[in-house]
Amino acid sequence: MGYSIAVPVRSEKLRQKMQAFMDANYRDVSQLLEKWKHSFASEPTGDLAYDDGKCRIGFNFNASGPERQYIFAAARWMAIQVGRKRTLELFYGTGVRASVPYYVYDGHDACPIVFLDEWKDKAPPRDGDYPTGGWEMHDKYGWLVSGNYEVRIIKSSGIYPKEHQKVLLSELDALYDEIKRLDQLWKEA
Repeated sequence: MGYSIAVPVRSEKLRQKMQAFMDANYRDVSQLLEKWKHSFASEPTGDLAYDDGKCRIGFNFNASGPERQYIFAAARWMAIQVGRKRTLELFYGTGVRASVPYYVYDGHDACPIVFLDEWKDKAPPRDGDYPTGGWEMHDKYGWLVSGNYEVRIIKSSGIYPKEHQKVLLSELDALYDEIKRLDQLWKEA
């Protein structure tokens, strides 16, 4: 595939529960978005190509754009529900640390899930021209709501014509709705 994103889960019982839930309820982009004929990501799995950690669930992928946002959000959502917490540096290079849910990128980079509601007023200033401060922060579903590189590129780069921007942003909205659907189903399970 190309890359792996993994969620270290608190217990094998929870990993199995999440795997069964995702097997029954997860829908890939080809099932959600009309123009997508296939997905560039695996179904949620414990068999990760670039991560040999124990008791994990995640995705193997070679996706970009809205699909990449979606699988990262799905992994973050799983981490919020069943993942371990770890004390990590929240804002790279600042020394600000806290115990938070996290995911692992390609078997070695532990990436914190930083909740916007909790950290927006505590985030240190950041150098550079970033409309939202630039730090990646997430909502309660794990959706990237601040520091979103993909959305910033779609909206401001001039690469995409206005009509294409609307399509990409509407795809992101549909995928966000899918994460919220998973969350509701999980609460009802």
